[in-house]
Amino acid sequence: MSQVKGMSQKDSDRLFRKLNKELFVEEYQYDHWYKNNGDLLLFDNSITLHRRLGKTDGRLCYRVAHDYTNLQDEPYQPYFIPEYQRQYNREITMLIKIAGIKNFKLPKLGLIERIKNVFD
Repeated sequence: MSQVKGMSQKDSDRLFRKLNKELFVEEYQYDHWYKNNGDLLLFDNSITLHRRLGKTDGRLCYRVAHDYTNLQDEPYQPYFIPEYQRQYNREITMLIKIAGIKNFKLPKLGLIERIKNVFD
């Protein structure tokens, strides 16, 4: 049984039903069928509801988080869990060094605490 923290079970159930009814519908889902060896698919899987269909044996997948820093007031942090935030910062720092990007703003750790304060 799942429940939103701070909500009654009844209210949580009602919210989940609404999300399932309005978000998880064919209109908002993207299905990609891999057809050929060497198929290349690029999309932002941090914000795209997706699933893979068809044969995926031997599929090679790289996950590279996109960065929306220049579109926001704060550097983009796609993760809420502190250990994932730290891992993201380590990996993005490595990629920035390889790419030779200067003046990149790393997201602050502890963003989840600031976000939680907005809703408390």
